[in-house]
Amino acid sequence: MMLFITVTDLLDGYRKFYESDKIKEYTCVGADSSFSISFKKKKGDTVSIEVDKEFLCEMDKNSLAKIIFEASSNFVSKYIDRIPKDDPVVEDIINSLSDFEKIL
Repeated sequence: MMLFITVTDLLDGYRKFYESDKIKEYTCVGADSSFSISFKKKKGDTVSIEVDKEFLCEMDKNSLAKIIFEASSNFVSKYIDRIPKDDPVVEDIINSLSDFEKIL
């Protein structure tokens, strides 16, 4: 269940980071975890990615958005049936995916 919360946070947080000119950095911390991934805006549409404060790579923000969406969609498709349909987490992640898709 905690992974669903983290994926929802990632979708919502990256979407806001992507859409805003004011937000220059976004960090997603895994729910009930010490894992973190950070995104920092660079020149143009480039985003720097750090995992647990170590540089991983730089890539185009649009390509990254597509990767996040595809991976999140695959995760939800594969595991959503493991959570009761009346659990609010289900509605939250479905809404987050829908909102995120609009930036693609």
